[in-house]
Amino acid sequence: MSSSLNKVFGQALDGALAAAGASAFARVAPGGGPMLRRYFARDGQRQMEIAVYRDKWWSAEGGTLHADAYCLVDDYQQALGGVAQDWLKPDYAQPLHHFQLVFDDQARRFSMALGSPADAAALADAWQAWLKQEALPWLERLGTADGVLDWLTRRGLHAQRARYLLHLGRPEQAVGAVRDYLRTLPRNIEQPLRQLREAGLLSEQNEALLLRASLQHEDRYREAVERWLSEG
Repeated sequence: MSSSLNKVFGQALDGALAAAGASAFARVAPGGGPMLRRYFARDGQRQMEIAVYRDKWWSAEGGTLHADAYCLVDDYQQALGGVAQDWLKPDYAQPLHHFQLVFDDQARRFSMALGSPADAAALADAWQAWLKQEALPWLERLGTADGVLDWLTRRGLHAQRARYLLHLGRPEQAVGAVRDYLRTLPRNIEQPLRQLREAGLLSEQNEALLLRASLQHEDRYREAVERWLSEG
């Protein structure tokens, strides 16, 4: 029964993807385990995947299917990782800097409980709606540098935004992103400060000063950052 359910639901997913207008996506080998379907597309700077997987309680009687979307933006990967990556054949010895829909909001992940082949039509309708309302628009927004920058801003990832802006040839905006980062009074910042210094966005002196400040009580940390910002 389980293999029959997998086949019926897989076919429903394939049809719904086509009906959603996602013709750029091709089905790729799921790789075993809980994965039921993987769909991949490359478009300009983007390597994109939409994945559908079974929950750990999946059985011959069915269970819950989940879906998520992923996007590897080539120039962002180059800016933060220093090397290119192939999403389908990544080099795990090198850093992989990608975006994932569920990181925006856990509730945006697709989930649906299924128990019989009769649920296939409802699955197709629900998944097609999720593709159109969530996954495809989210991937589309990551199709431009400004879309990536907006995502980083909304997530509060200002240190990463600074390095990406520098890679894009926007040094003044990169400096502004560093200032935004420090205004949040981040802790455990030895690595981010080192990366910003290596990118040329901080001097060694400022790196050391800000690292010391980050170890202090919040009030003193804030005073040190405000003084640094005013002197900059």
